[in-house]
Amino acid sequence: MSRRIAVVMGLLTAALVVTTVGWIRSSDSVRLGEDKPARFDSCTFDGSLLVLRWTYGVSELVAPSVDTRPRGKVVVELVEKTQDEPTISIGLLGEAEFTIYGGDEGTTFEYADGKRLECARPPRHQLTNLRPPRP
Repeated sequence: MSRRIAVVMGLLTAALVVTTVGWIRSSDSVRLGEDKPARFDSCTFDGSLLVLRWTYGVSELVAPSVDTRPRGKVVVELVEKTQDEPTISIGLLGEAEFTIYGGDEGTTFEYADGKRLECARPPRHQLTNLRPPRP
């Protein structure tokens, strides 16, 4: 009998620990990976039109930016500000289009911290419409 009680108590303790860790990880007081800069989910460039896509949450304010001043490259950034209020968890999709004058196939893209961003370059016969069909 005491063995059964010990097993039940062990299972309850394990369940309590797992639940507590889950609540702590999901709470607003713990920000895992907060120091990581925001990144784009995808990038497409056809020589003049740059299309950037990203996902974000309900409590986030997001602003994409592009700097074309550096010669031969484009610096992109996704600035995120998170509001500290409880919200439901919904993933939202963001998309921005930028016209890059003087861009060509040799144009490189990188984030403000220097990390390279790989942009898909569609074949010439697909240049008329970069947008994928919406689900």
